[in-house]
Amino acid sequence: MRPAHELNPAVPERVSAALHWALAQAPAERSASAAVLRQRLRDGATAAPGDPATRVERHGDPFATVAEVRATMPNGGDERTLPAPDLPRVSPASTMHAAPRRSSVTLVVVAIALVAIGVAVPFVIAIFAGSFDNAPSTKPTQNEKKPTGETTDTSKPVAPKPVTVDLLAVADPSSSSRAFGDSGVGLGSGTVRVEPASENTVMPPGSSRLLFFFGPGFSGPYGYHAAEVTLDGVATSVTVTRPGVRNNASTPAWKLQALDADGAQIGTAVGEGDIERGNYLFPAGPQDYTIAAAGIKRLRFASNNSQSTFAAIPFSRISVTMMK
Repeated sequence: MRPAHELNPAVPERVSAALHWALAQAPAERSASAAVLRQRLRDGATAAPGDPATRVERHGDPFATVAEVRATMPNGGDERTLPAPDLPRVSPASTMHAAPRRSSVTLVVVAIALVAIGVAVPFVIAIFAGSFDNAPSTKPTQNEKKPTGETTDTSKPVAPKPVTVDLLAVADPSSSSRAFGDSGVGLGSGTVRVEPASENTVMPPGSSRLLFFFGPGFSGPYGYHAAEVTLDGVATSVTVTRPGVRNNASTPAWKLQALDADGAQIGTAVGEGDIERGNYLFPAGPQDYTIAAAGIKRLRFASNNSQSTFAAIPFSRISVTMMK
């Protein structure tokens, strides 16, 4: 960094040297106190150009005043006074109170301001750092919702989740009151039967059993009958798989309906054949059928056999998706 008096000849060399010394990068090369810097700036501002009468060299510090050196060095042990030119001496009192030039006063104020800023900046940084450390945490508390929507407060209701139940997997025909175990699906009317797939059926991969619904009092093998299942919760969809047949086997006409809590049909019913008059069909392969509707509380399975191989429509899969 170039000295101030080189940039502006109006700046006294001693003021320039004091500023250069105060702005040194290494702390060891700067003044230990603002009082020392202030004294040196005043000495430099009031001294005539080139006047070395009031400075000495001490321990590599070319800017110490005579008073500082005498105060810090007993018996003047390491003091070396520089030769003074034949100029009138200025008393310390008049030096301290002499009216400085306007440009020198400005430089003194700037230098003191720079020193003050250098001292204040670390404190400001420390204060702000402390305020960030004490800032409230943005992590969710125990009772706040997490980003996933879940809560850790057990007192709040948990939103229902979809659960799919495979009725064929949980079916227990031996218990009419718990025909589908603890799945949340119950038998409202009629009976169920589970049988192994015969050689006349074409099953989907992974399936080996058939589920039949028979209406109340149905003794068959021909005619219309319907059974119902009830849901503890509310279902949003049901999917059934009807197997195919071969070897001249056939399936009866059938229909599946989804009902709400009042017994009204919701969604679109699915099925095959003439459910009103009854007939038989020859489907070659398995086929899926789905009803999707909000608020499903009951399912009605109806068959109308007319000389078919089966008295009721066989299902190789029945999946119910409920909100629990």
